[in-house]
Amino acid sequence: VLLPVRLGIRTYAPSDDPQTTVASIPFPWLQLGAEVALTQARAWTASASLGVTYLPESHTGALVQGRISRLLTGSVTSLTRPDLYGFLGASMIYVRGPGAMAFEPRVPTTKDLLDAAQGINQPEAIFASFQIGLELRVKNRIGVTAFLETSPALNDAPSVGRYLDIIVPFQSFGAEVSVWF
Repeated sequence: VLLPVRLGIRTYAPSDDPQTTVASIPFPWLQLGAEVALTQARAWTASASLGVTYLPESHTGALVQGRISRLLTGSVTSLTRPDLYGFLGASMIYVRGPGAMAFEPRVPTTKDLLDAAQGINQPEAIFASFQIGLELRVKNRIGVTAFLETSPALNDAPSVGRYLDIIVPFQSFGAEVSVWF
């Protein structure tokens, strides 16, 4: 069992809608989890993690995430070169604060914006997301990850656009740096 610590950032595509008054800012995430090898050679791994995000005056949030990864650069991990994994993942994300307004299924009014800025109303968003990505690892100790994420609940959010449309719309792009213990 390995214990990954991930520091990542998720960005959400800007909307093409001229009516949009709110744009999503990048969301930094700190994630802690556990990873197990599903095969003796670490060709398949599975992980689960919990994460938190916080930006003053913008938002606080949490996530629960699971991933399954497959080694793409051979049948066993390498002793002499980095390993490249492909992965699929699923997350439940909760965000609270003015930054959550970008995920609402309607364009916020001026009153909504003022209420959120004064703390009268704290918008909340809870949504599922699904990731596909690549992770480059060195000796299962450090790694770099890039992923695309689709969130079906955000298809109706006018403040969130799409980075890519291949079978499903990908509204988010993320990158992480990981350390395993």
